[in-house]
Amino acid sequence: MVAVVLFSLSIVWFCRFSLHVRCPSRAMCFFIVAVHAGTLSNGLAQFALVFWVVASTFGLADGSGSHRMAPRLRGHASFCQTGGAWIQDWADEFEGDALDQSSWQVVVSGDGERNISLPVGDLGVTACRAAKCVAENVKVSGGMLRLLSNRDASDSSKFLTGAVDTNNLRAWSAGEHPFRLCVSAQLPPISRGVWPAHWMLPQNGYSDRCLDEGEMDITEMVSGDGIVYNTYHWMASWPQKKCGKFEDYHKSAFSTRRLPDYASSFHEFAIERSADHISYAIDGQVVSTVRASQHGFTLSSSPFFVILNTAIGGGWPGAPTEDTQLPVEHLIDYVRVVRPAGGDSVSDKGAERGIQAGGGFQAAQEVRTLQGSDRREILIGKH
Repeated sequence: MVAVVLFSLSIVWFCRFSLHVRCPSRAMCFFIVAVHAGTLSNGLAQFALVFWVVASTFGLADGSGSHRMAPRLRGHASFCQTGGAWIQDWADEFEGDALDQSSWQVVVSGDGERNISLPVGDLGVTACRAAKCVAENVKVSGGMLRLLSNRDASDSSKFLTGAVDTNNLRAWSAGEHPFRLCVSAQLPPISRGVWPAHWMLPQNGYSDRCLDEGEMDITEMVSGDGIVYNTYHWMASWPQKKCGKFEDYHKSAFSTRRLPDYASSFHEFAIERSADHISYAIDGQVVSTVRASQHGFTLSSSPFFVILNTAIGGGWPGAPTEDTQLPVEHLIDYVRVVRPAGGDSVSDKGAERGIQAGGGFQAAQEVRTLQGSDRREILIGKH
């Protein structure tokens, strides 16, 4: 009996720490262990004991009901794949049951009136909008970061949400060598006014006041419309002029990609930044590249930190309604950062691709800059 349990644990340990296998492959490990134990013992008691050992090791039997198979292996390539050209710089796999406070801080909204249409502002506003960001809506469990958005139990006309960032804790710059940052996430389902995002701001001390050194939006989706937006924002006045007027100098370049199963499957949303270009990728495939040399802007050398959030309301998605389905969860499987082993960027080839700039794009919708309101608005029905 002891030999059976020790053998079972050895398989578990090998799967988890040598192969770095997570669910659903863990379930396969359990199946192999259970069959082996049942074959050796031919008894239900030993089978049940091995089940308990494996389930406890994997965290599948803690009684919380919050664990589910974390879909790490989904058949999608990763833009942050290591080995060969790229090496890992940092990663958070969200193991355990608490946020790593050496890397992340929870965004908390202040009390009082807030202008939720500000294009640039404190993260307590821009990462939350009409909702109030609270620590209670940020959880780590089942190998994932969970950002909850819901109605306030004391007032159903008010909303609560969750957001985190790495400001002054972790940030990355692209000097001589580029970096890639990848976020594996399952976005919230269709719900009017819900605005999940993964984005980066410069750690320069004043990114809450103006976009002088740019803003990189890795992922945005509004109201569950199934369209992923990748956008780079910059100020045409910088570096000649500090904090120029947003309405006069704001520029952006963006691309879109329709993703039908965004709410039922995990996808990897990624960015690569070098001294001259920014590339966006989904599931390991580059979908767009914007180059400073072609748009006439300057990419700063400041390090950029990352924000993961779900805003509610604001000028772009519009206000939630009585029909808005809440609560919803924004699930993040991992965040990984890699750098080139040899100092070269494998995607820094060819001309700019997939990027739209200027007065908008002709697709299912049109995006344009607003004056005195939110950063963008959707004009339905443009074809």
